[in-house]
Amino acid sequence: MRLAIVGYGKMGRLVEQLAPEHGFEVALTLD
Repeated sequence: MRLAIVGYGKMGRLVEQLAPEHGFEVALTLD
């Protein structure tokens, strides 16, 4: 599954770090 991260604070960085471990791809990051 592909994810878009909106906002790149502490939670956004955590999601980007953990997503691949759970089968997700970060397709877009907006700050």
